[in-house]
Amino acid sequence: MATTLVRPLTFPLWEGPSDELSRFSEVGMVAFRIPNMRCGGCARSVTAALRGVAPASEIRVDMERHEVTVEGGADADALAFALRQAGFKGERLAA
Repeated sequence: MATTLVRPLTFPLWEGPSDELSRFSEVGMVAFRIPNMRCGGCARSVTAALRGVAPASEIRVDMERHEVTVEGGADADALAFALRQAGFKGERLAA
C-alpha cells in the first residue's frame, strides 16, 4: 500500500489598497454600528442574530461604541438582514 503525503494549501496574501475597508474584507471582517444596542440584553440579542447567520465566526461587541465586529467570512448583507430581523438597525462601518 502506497503512502500519500498531504500538504496544506498555501495562498499568497493579496496586496492591494491599504484603506480600511479592504483591510476588513481581506480577513473576512464586517463591522456595524448599532445605535439602539444599549444593554447586555441587546448585546446578547445582536450576538444571537449574527450567530444564526455566521455560526463559526468570531463576534465581538463594543457596548461603549455601540459597535459589533464579525470576523470569519460571513456575508455582510445577510448579517445586516439578521440584525434588522432582530429589531436592530446596523450601519455598516468601513473600519
